[in-house]
Amino acid sequence: MKSLKNIFRIQDLIINIKKRKLLYILIGILFLFIIYFLLSGKEKGSLPTYAVKKSDFVISITESGELKAASNFTLVAPRIWGKLRIVRLAPEGTTVKEGDMLIQFDQTEMLKSLNDKKNELNVQESEIKKLRADQEANMARLEADVDNARITFELSKLNVERMKFESESQQKQAQLELERNKNNYEGSKQKIISQKIINQSDINKLYIRQKQIRSDIEKVQADMDALVVKAPLPGLVVYEYNWQTGKKISIGDEPWPGGALISLPDLSKVQVLTMVNEIDVSKVKKDQKVKVKLDAFPDKSFTGKVNSVATIGKNKDDNSSVKVFDVVVDVDDVDPVFKPGMTTSNEIITEVVKNAVSIPLEAVFEKDTMVIVYKME
Repeated sequence: MKSLKNIFRIQDLIINIKKRKLLYILIGILFLFIIYFLLSGKEKGSLPTYAVKKSDFVISITESGELKAASNFTLVAPRIWGKLRIVRLAPEGTTVKEGDMLIQFDQTEMLKSLNDKKNELNVQESEIKKLRADQEANMARLEADVDNARITFELSKLNVERMKFESESQQKQAQLELERNKNNYEGSKQKIISQKIINQSDINKLYIRQKQIRSDIEKVQADMDALVVKAPLPGLVVYEYNWQTGKKISIGDEPWPGGALISLPDLSKVQVLTMVNEIDVSKVKKDQKVKVKLDAFPDKSFTGKVNSVATIGKNKDDNSSVKVFDVVVDVDDVDPVFKPGMTTSNEIITEVVKNAVSIPLEAVFEKDTMVIVYKME
């Protein structure tokens, strides 16, 4: 009986050992699974990957810029005598049509000058009428004198004929009378000719003065018309800066003749003015493609191409020694949101490598002076 109990104890011990061994195996397997999942989750969560594939590799330069119209018409203050003072202005930023009023200057002095000249013209025309009347009356008297001298001359000729049978002295006296009357007749005719020349000279002087006054009136009228500046073409109103005040022009300003007042950019064709660092300027060429984005509308993207690259560099700003070169970009399409002066981001495509294998720069590492890339397995 005792030996039989021992046998049962040994069997229970063996069974317990097998159970503990199986438990240890299960715990070990579970532990391995936990480590695997932890490691797998760590790799997937903290190590970014990039799927390598062949595509066109774009090499570009991105610079900020400013939108501007390809063509711009600038209106200046009229070049006339006298003080200019702005009394009306078209609102900045409005779109105007050809012929719309943009600027009006004070016309008070011009109106006074115009009225004075018109009064002077009226006086001059009255003087011309008076002179003509005086000349006509004078010519009528001279013509009457000519007729009287002619009649006297004709009577003298008859008298000479009648004196043929008279004494010699009477004939000589009649002949002398004839000569005197003839000279008077010829002199009266010559006096009319001379008086006509004098009359024409006098009237011409008044006509010249009349013409000068009319020319003055036309000039004053033209100057008055110039005081109302109208749009020569459609465009967007952009105020220029008044160098006297350092601010944009405004009502009440008194600009100098010829000073810039308003610009009318033609937004049917727009450009972008940007600057490229001297290190990169050798990569930028005419007709290279450009991607343009407006800072105010980042969801809008436009295409363009390089129009020109400056041949002479300049300092980026007054406090910088960095040299930059101006680059002008033609924008292909026009959008209603375009406004001159908008800031842009411009990606200039300097080179495109076809069918290339490329990876992000973040995936490139250095190890033992070697450039390496890790492959995820």
